[in-house]
Order: sequence, then C-alpha cells, then structure tokens
Amino acid sequence: MNRKKVLLGMSGGTDSSVAAILLQEQGYDVTGITFRFYEIEGNTAYLSESAELADRLGIPHYIYDVRKEFEKNIVTYFINEYMSGRTPVPCIICNNTFKWPLMARIADERGIRHIATGHYVRLTETGGHSYLQSGVDPDKDQSFFLWGLPEILIKRMILPLGMLTKTEVREI
Repeated sequence: MNRKKVLLGMSGGTDSSVAAILLQEQGYDVTGITFRFYEIEGNTAYLSESAELADRLGIPHYIYDVRKEFEKNIVTYFINEYMSGRTPVPCIICNNTFKWPLMARIADERGIRHIATGHYVRLTETGGHSYLQSGVDPDKDQSFFLWGLPEILIKRMILPLGMLTKTEVREI
C-alpha cells in the first residue's frame, strides 16, 4: 500500500472540503468517498456537492449506496433503543461499527493505507499505542463519536481538523 494515499469521507460540507484541501497540501494523494446513507424527500444535493468539490480539486470520487445497510444497522438500532425506553446514540454506533470499518475495507480494496474525515479530533501516540484525543475547539470536539474505534483503525486515521477551530476552518 502506498503510504501517501488517503481515502477521505466527504459530505460536501465545509469540514470535509477543508480536510481535502489540507490533505492535498500535506502531499497526500486523496480519493474521496461519499456514502449515500438516506434521502429526505429525494434530496441528494450532498452527493453532487461532494462530487463537484472532488472534481474542482482534481481528485477521484466515489459514491457508495449503503442505504439498505444503514437502515438495517443504524436506523433499526435507533428505533429499537428508543422503543425500549433507552436513549440511542446512533452516531457512535454508525462510526464505530459501520462507517469507519467500511471506509477501511474500501481503502484496502483500492490499495489505500490511510482513512480520513473532517472530524474535529486529534490523534496521539503514547507508549507505542495510538489514541484519539479531544479536538482543540471545545465547541466542535467530536472525539465522543469515535471513542469505540479499535486501535487498528486509529493507526490508519488522519484527522486534519483536530488542531483547528471551526473559525479557522471557515477561513480556509
């Protein structure tokens, strides 16, 4: 696997757009991926926005339709937890059991070593182990949503926004 290749999860929004730009500036060969999780009243603007951004940046981009799997694994979890009187946290389940493992599998299929998103989380290494750490912007920290990822995935992650505030990202 080429160590300078990265698969970037792209939503078409500001955070993933800036992540793509920063990764390119750091010398990475970026490939974008957007997951089609669901649609609200046929709104697929995020798919075209991420594809247009990738085109402007000159990076390959793929859309993966995972609506059935998302419904089965995440939406069903949410409904079952809610109907059982518990408070579901679907973003944690999605990131830890669905999105990041799926990104890693797709990256492996394409010979890409690293996986990245626009999450506001920092990476740290202590005693030979890799850990997630709160992002520097206390108002945007998203480490909570990634807390259960296994170290084998954390070692592959690049999180270019973890050292930035949302204000700095908007300026970029």
